[in-house]
Amino acid sequence: MKKNIDANKKLWTWRSSLIDHVRLLVRLPTLLLVPFILTPDEVETVQLAVASSNSCNLSKVWHEHMQHISGVEVTGQKEMFKIYGRHFGISDGTSVSVEDLYHSLEYSNSVFVAKAAEAVAHQQMWLDLLGNTILAFMRGTIKCSKREEQSLAFEILFFIYYSSIYLLLVFMASLLQYVPTDSVIAYNTISIITTLFSIIYIVPYGFLGVLMLPIYIFSGKEANPLPSRQDYSSIDEEIPGTFTIDLVKPKQDTKVGMRFGSNSAGCVMITHIKPQTIASNSDLAVGDVVFSINGRSLVNVSPKLAARILLNSSGVVTIVASHTDASIFDEEATV
Repeated sequence: MKKNIDANKKLWTWRSSLIDHVRLLVRLPTLLLVPFILTPDEVETVQLAVASSNSCNLSKVWHEHMQHISGVEVTGQKEMFKIYGRHFGISDGTSVSVEDLYHSLEYSNSVFVAKAAEAVAHQQMWLDLLGNTILAFMRGTIKCSKREEQSLAFEILFFIYYSSIYLLLVFMASLLQYVPTDSVIAYNTISIITTLFSIIYIVPYGFLGVLMLPIYIFSGKEANPLPSRQDYSSIDEEIPGTFTIDLVKPKQDTKVGMRFGSNSAGCVMITHIKPQTIASNSDLAVGDVVFSINGRSLVNVSPKLAARILLNSSGVVTIVASHTDASIFDEEATV
């Protein structure tokens, strides 16, 4: 049987779709004010970062054209928006690092900017998971290649409810190539029209989620999307198989919650991660080999020196690492 790539992407379930619609519902007033709070490049920077974590085909085409319309160019000044969006996309907006980054945006800009960035991140996650869930049904379930954890009843009802706006968004995406480029007015007009159309579908779904919320709370059942089962893609081109993680370390003396050791090859690796810490809320795992911290190579560096480098870092700390099955290590250093 042909592998269903779309079913391996992050998908909504009954519970996660209802909860996410409630989260978006309460942010709709802010979403309508976004054109008056954020610039087009700030909006695109956040949404591109979220979309990069969810691999939605519709979002890829949509933003390819919207970037040209807005003239977006990610610079150092917009880096915090990019990092916020990336963490939001990876954790569905629920991790400690997302909350820390939200407060960083609030501190460095304003509470209105932070709330607007949060609203557009939720909107982008809605578009990503809408597209992924629809395509998983069309290209997978209908062809007898359904993801085993998914509910068939949910997929059918979700498709019936959302297929019309999905097709409308696909049609609109095909027309974006004809819109003038570097036009703030055109960008904001398209954004407002898209938001108004989506509200027609989000509000009823969101209210259904509000009605179901007490049941989820008292049942204690999880309401997370089905996670992506796609392989890690190489982000560091010089070291194949690596991925990049941005940790938020508010102060120098803030504990990250992990221990470094070295494997038989002498590489720095993670030997322990403490629960409920900065490290535990990232994609890092025990056994990962760490190649660099904030651009500083850890090749031929002892675990103690690597720990000192991380201890002396603060703010957004970028770590390049690689998943391995290694378990042999000697000296250790906690950070």
